[in-house]
Amino acid sequence: MKAVCLLTGGAGFLGGELCKLLSADYHLISVYHQKIPVSGSKLFTSVANPDDEEILFIQADLTKKEDVRRVVEVALARFGKIDHIIHCAADIKFHGKIREIFFNGDYFQSQFTINTLSPMLLTSLVYEECWKDVPDVNKEKNRSVVNISSMSGLVSTPAPQSQAVYAASKAAYNILSAHLSAELVPYHVRVNCVCPASLKDPVYLKKVLNTIRSLLTNNESDKIISSF
Repeated sequence: MKAVCLLTGGAGFLGGELCKLLSADYHLISVYHQKIPVSGSKLFTSVANPDDEEILFIQADLTKKEDVRRVVEVALARFGKIDHIIHCAADIKFHGKIREIFFNGDYFQSQFTINTLSPMLLTSLVYEECWKDVPDVNKEKNRSVVNISSMSGLVSTPAPQSQAVYAASKAAYNILSAHLSAELVPYHVRVNCVCPASLKDPVYLKKVLNTIRSLLTNNESDKIISSF
């Protein structure tokens, strides 16, 4: 049986590209929120071959624990295991300036929840349901978590519209990824963080995609990758 990869943000640009890249080699569970994935409209579909059932699409709001649990339960009911998680779901908007947050800051908590807390909730439940009691199997299957962060979480970059809150959410995500990596070492689950800049350039995008794919199969762990 192929390895099973749980991918969030499946309807986003990067998530869609990863579906195309990985569908031939993995059983994919692609989680999306509101936007319907362009990869296909059926519950089961394959980017490469619509007659194959390689991708399981699940609609969910990953800020809600009941939806997180449903995603894991459906994935396990379909495939019986989860080997890898790629966290692509994110709120990537540059909302506003810090000096205005008292009057217009409702987005602050929401963006942190989506970008920082939600990936940890999902990983925590997968650990509890799939990885906690089988460290030897985890090692054999080379199980891993790939967190898609951002270069904005590593450097402060002034912009016409402030990206301060987005950047802070990604910086927190990077630190949490490092701590998660340390926690999962005894269970032989690798954790890495990928921090791309803009994905508009096709050559750069291809390098980012290939980096993410390689992290599913190599032995890298506790890395924050920003050079591609």
